[in-house]
Amino acid sequence: MFSCTQDDAPEVLDTDGDGIEDSVDNCPLVANEDQVDSDGDGVGDACESDFDGDGIIDSLDNCPETENPDQEDADNDGIGDACEADTDGDGVIDDIDNCPEVANPDQKDSDEDGLGDACDETTVAQDQANIQRSFDSVIDCVESLIDGAAVDVVLRDFLGLIDGDTVNIEWLEDLVSGLETAVDLGEIDNRIDINSISATYSYDHGTETWAKTEDQTERIVLNFPSTPTTETNNSSLVIENYSDQLVMMSESDFYLPTTASVSLTVDGVKIVGVDLNEVQYLTDIDIPIPEAIDISVYLNPYTLSVVLDKGEMNEYALNLDFEDDFSTCNFGVDASVKFEHNDFSNLELSDILNAEIAIHINDLTVQSLEGIAEILQITDPTESQINAFVDVDVLFNEIKIADLEYDEANETIRIVYKDESSEDSANYYESLLTDLENLLSEFLGNDE
Repeated sequence: MFSCTQDDAPEVLDTDGDGIEDSVDNCPLVANEDQVDSDGDGVGDACESDFDGDGIIDSLDNCPETENPDQEDADNDGIGDACEADTDGDGVIDDIDNCPEVANPDQKDSDEDGLGDACDETTVAQDQANIQRSFDSVIDCVESLIDGAAVDVVLRDFLGLIDGDTVNIEWLEDLVSGLETAVDLGEIDNRIDINSISATYSYDHGTETWAKTEDQTERIVLNFPSTPTTETNNSSLVIENYSDQLVMMSESDFYLPTTASVSLTVDGVKIVGVDLNEVQYLTDIDIPIPEAIDISVYLNPYTLSVVLDKGEMNEYALNLDFEDDFSTCNFGVDASVKFEHNDFSNLELSDILNAEIAIHINDLTVQSLEGIAEILQITDPTESQINAFVDVDVLFNEIKIADLEYDEANETIRIVYKDESSEDSANYYESLLTDLENLLSEFLGNDE
């Protein structure tokens, strides 16, 4: 008679040591405790090939030879974007790129013809329409600025500016003089000492005076009404983050601001903001001027940003940008200039070695990349000299559509199109100026 002991039990094979018997392990030679089988073929993913090492087995990978764990497939053709051609390298695969040979990641198609603006050939008539539309957009944007909170509060409510007259001038003078009494500036000595006057100052409607209502640290808060008839302090002006730099002016020490933040809120809404992020001054000349600036001014709903950078060898670059909160209006200037030296007290036109400028109105750009420095060094240049030296291009959506040329006989600038036809640029800007005058007449009057 035989007996069966534990030592006599058949051996359980677990070749890969993952705790799963080989007979039921879907990948017995490679440890895979999770037994994941993405494609359901009975073979665990651990034993399947993943050539590109992106964590997706080859049988399911829509791009098996190029790592693409996201498996993005923009055109849904079963081939991952990582394996599709992107000739222009703009991140949009050729199959769905409306301009496959020119980079245009925004895929803008203004005329909705299926061809991206970046490679869309236009007629002269279309170019003229695009220029006119760009000038019209200026009026639309100025209208939105005039209807915006900053103009409404500051010009209409606070200043009471109508037809060139400040209706609230007496109220403003009383408000400011009362504040000067409440805030003891002491001896300024050519420097604003923020710490000595840091506090909250509030307007008292009963006595029509200002009073210090709360201590602050390196911060000034002014609470006051937004109009002469407002019975509460619904406005708050905050000044903080102030720093300065010692400079010499007329043999005297002065401290000019290098950083500061100013914000005005009315009824809890930010109306105006000024962020002086950085200013650096030249100090070895008679009148210190900024050699580096980074400032932004918020006029609800627009932001004006100005950045001036000083590069090497007396090179300066200026960027000015004016944009609304909705990214529908954008105007700007980009300019660069290189000087022979940085002795600005003795700077002459002949010291300008190079100058470039580009002005943009939304999608319309007018730029000159050469010839400005050369023409500035010619006394009373002729029409032929100006047109020979200065190359001014007109671009729409970064594609050149025309040149600008000076017409001395008529004292005007002509737009010369691709078919050599031309027209006076005044056809566009004269109507723009008239429309702007009409919009601003509310504040400046018709005579200004």
